[in-house]
Amino acid sequence: MSATTMTTTFFQRMRQHADWANQRALTMLQQLPEAAPRLGRLAGHLLTTEQIYLERMRGRNPWPQDFWPELEAAALPPLARANQTGYAEFLAEQAAADFDHVVSYRNSRGAVQHTSTADLFLHVAMHGSYHRGQLALAVRQTGSEPVNTDFITFAREGHEPAAGSPPGKKYLTRLFHYVRWANNNVLQLLQMAPAAPTVLRFLAHLLAAEQVWLTRLRGEDSAGLAIWPDLALPACMRLLEANAAGYQSYLEESAEESLAAIITYRNSKGMEFHSVAADILAQVVLHGAYHRGQIAWELRRAGDEPVNTDYVVFVREAG
Repeated sequence: MSATTMTTTFFQRMRQHADWANQRALTMLQQLPEAAPRLGRLAGHLLTTEQIYLERMRGRNPWPQDFWPELEAAALPPLARANQTGYAEFLAEQAAADFDHVVSYRNSRGAVQHTSTADLFLHVAMHGSYHRGQLALAVRQTGSEPVNTDFITFAREGHEPAAGSPPGKKYLTRLFHYVRWANNNVLQLLQMAPAAPTVLRFLAHLLAAEQVWLTRLRGEDSAGLAIWPDLALPACMRLLEANAAGYQSYLEESAEESLAAIITYRNSKGMEFHSVAADILAQVVLHGAYHRGQIAWELRRAGDEPVNTDYVVFVREAG
């Protein structure tokens, strides 16, 4: 398979998950009319951001931009469908080299930014997972059960990668640099200002899930690892560093084709599953963004200001 096909397949798969997850989230919201105004605004922001970034990737520069429009509930499904069609058409037109193309655009404050197409695309993926995490938490706080939008669930429900199409290793490596940066920013914020137990519980779960998946990638038994442990901040810091080093080593030691390998493992209930290594890596990255969104939500509910962990901010700081 050519490098062009491999690259576009990676981004197409990430986008297919986003479309699937958005559809599930919107269906969930349609069943909760009493919470529609608040949750609809959050969903509208998610979808509008996708729309604005697609225009940026196309070389257009819509400005000024309203990332938080007041949309009627009936406007959300058509916007989601338009985004699905737009991203599919855009990706079908791209060659591998196109993702390295640097796009110049004005951000919401009018400042000119220069970002690669790949990084704009990855920002959209992380941003969507972040806000779907917030939607899920808000739904749970109404007393309802949120829908599962995990990448690994998407894969298990029949959305398997095409044979011979491993994702671009360089993008996964970059994403895990982002994961370390984002997790560290959250932890540093919590060190400066004590937060509610719920916030620390989400961080501990996020890091424990990273550890569990890394253990499975290594072919080891994860049955003895707690997925919702009670960890103090010092223990979270140690686990953060161990996870970051572990994923860095795993990616450095893995050849491109090995990311298409099937990993067999058992979940916390003892059920056996078989997942592509690259799908596990995507699950880890998106799951982290999902729960960082929930951490931010809880901090803001308590009157505190969360740290900005947007992928585009990481890109600007990393250079």
